[in-house]
Order: sequence, then structure tokens, then C-alpha cells
Amino acid sequence: MLGNPVPEPPANVPAVEPDTSGAQSIRELLERHQADESCARCHRRIDPLGFVLENFDPVGRWRENYPIFEERGDKVVTLDGRKVDTRGQLSDGTPLRDVLDLKRYLVEHIDVFSRCLTEKLMVYATGRDPSFGDRKTIEDIVESAKRRGNGFQDLIVELVLSESFLVK
Repeated sequence: MLGNPVPEPPANVPAVEPDTSGAQSIRELLERHQADESCARCHRRIDPLGFVLENFDPVGRWRENYPIFEERGDKVVTLDGRKVDTRGQLSDGTPLRDVLDLKRYLVEHIDVFSRCLTEKLMVYATGRDPSFGDRKTIEDIVESAKRRGNGFQDLIVELVLSESFLVK
């Protein structure tokens, strides 16, 4: 989202396993995972964005609480569990309380977001990683979209009219 890729994980790093030791939220589970310094150096950069988006469940519905599923006879009832904690801090020190803070941050740093988005769209549109020459094209697209008000449609039009796309 911000164009700050993390390095490849160290060799033999296991996936984050479902918690069996009592963690009651994804935040608690990841904080335990971060206790290992080799994991923490990347997770400090990526987890805050995940935390701030935790109000969205796995299919994108809004939630204020984590669900608790309880069997009652032949039915499963969903109850409100622990309140979702969306606080985080970006690697530049910016505190985030919720998705609105993230939105404000992205608007204030629109060039960073636009550049990252344009690069990702360029990869999708051309089917390859951007070349050295594409970097200039990406900067030109971002600047042109900025002059036009930073609209997504303007960014798409600039991309499909670019030489990088046309000669892919």
C-alpha cells in the first residue's frame, strides 16, 4: 500500500499457527509471534496496517467485535466477543487509531500511495516487473494524475496510454 516491501522471511519460518495457548485476538497472537526478533523486524512494518483494518472481517463486512460461535442444540449462535483493537503505529512513527486515520495518512501522502498503486497496476497491465525505463513512466503517470486531481480514472487512462502499456 505504501510501496515499502519487506525482505523475504528467514529460512524455515513456520506460518502463524492457530493459537492454542490462550490468545484471544489476532493482535495477541501476532504480538507473541513478534517475540522472535527475526520475525519482529518485518512484522513491525506490516502488522500495523493489518491491525487498523481489523474492523473488516475476512469477507469485508464491518465488525466492532470478534465473533464467538456457540452451539445451542442444533444451531450455532454468533455472539459478540472481544472488542476489535485497531490501534497501530506505522514505521515512520505515525500513530493510527482506526481506518479513518489510515485514510487521512494516505490522503496526506497521496504521492506515495499513487506511486505504489501505479507500479502495481503497471505490473498487472504489462505482466512483468517495471523496467528501469518504466520508472520514469510511472513518475510521469503519478504527476499527470496529480495535476488532474489524483483521480483513479485519470491514473488508469494515463497508464493505458503510456508507451510501457502500448508496447508491452
